[in-house]
Amino acid sequence: MYKFLTEIPNDQANSTIPDVTFSPNGKMFAASYKENNKINVYDSATMALIRSYQKPESQLDWPHGLTMTNDHIIVTNKHLIVQPSTFIVYRIENPSEKPVSVFTTPIQHLREAHSIDLNNGRLVAAYCGKGIGAIVSYHFDDKTGVITGPTCVHESKSTFPPSIEPKGICFTDKGEKIIVTLSTEKPSTYIGMLMRALRLLREKDGLKYIAHKALRKFKQQDIGQNVKIDKTVGYYNGLAVYNIDENGIFSKKPIQTQRRSKFSRLENINIVKKSCVIADPINDTVNLYKFDGNQFPESPIEIIQDRLAFPHDACLSPDEKLLVVANYGLKVVDNRPQWGKFRTPHSDKLTIYELS
Repeated sequence: MYKFLTEIPNDQANSTIPDVTFSPNGKMFAASYKENNKINVYDSATMALIRSYQKPESQLDWPHGLTMTNDHIIVTNKHLIVQPSTFIVYRIENPSEKPVSVFTTPIQHLREAHSIDLNNGRLVAAYCGKGIGAIVSYHFDDKTGVITGPTCVHESKSTFPPSIEPKGICFTDKGEKIIVTLSTEKPSTYIGMLMRALRLLREKDGLKYIAHKALRKFKQQDIGQNVKIDKTVGYYNGLAVYNIDENGIFSKKPIQTQRRSKFSRLENINIVKKSCVIADPINDTVNLYKFDGNQFPESPIEIIQDRLAFPHDACLSPDEKLLVVANYGLKVVDNRPQWGKFRTPHSDKLTIYELS
């Protein structure tokens, strides 16, 4: 069981914290702060801040996905999803915050590299945003800090169901497979679309009264007897498992898919040895699974929820003794994230647990 150990609050302006990652030797962990355009690196033993990367020298622009080697930090820049994510590489021992390399995918229609992971020179990324999802592999040279590729590309139009986007991505312990979490918010029925539109209209000052009356009247109609209106309508959350070879080539189709029956929003995923953690921000939980690399289990062995606030990522230390969770601290209304609206008090933070 993991027990609460401590918190590291965000001491600057409100900022979502998309990702957290440990170095392979377990001595450090790093976290990305999107709106603050910042990356912090902490000592795993003392939780003390070792160093920060911040604009302008760092060239960060909404940092999101994050991974580390013992020598380098790799981060993706979201760029407000108006252009493809850039991959920024920093050499940890270099006192300068200036990147050693900057890489942009040649696949120009891709946008947000939401999550990344690294294994034996294979860098994998899950892309989402603008209705186009993909999983892509690249090559990373840890000696030079240079990214090349892509090596393999699976896009949503041929790989995932319509409107489904990949979110989290990680290698299994032996590096022979990857697991991708899948999510969507797109309403799947006309009823769901109409209900959501009316709720959005109600939030606008000049239209609150009209929308409120329309929504109330809509709920009173006889169609309520024939059509079940579900607040979770349209949400699809699950995962897909792919084989990946030593060159970074994915299997053409997933070898396993799993759809969550319980309402959830699966975000980032991390695997260390036989332990797997998945962040579920809608339910303010992190789910811990035991996974031997074969069939992914249906149910978690532990659900962690103490002191969490819209957890977007969870990462285990290499020895599994620590679990660090990155919290957005966003409000949730009717099971929907309120983007840009933070909770009070300040709860965008890192929450740290220790294996008891």
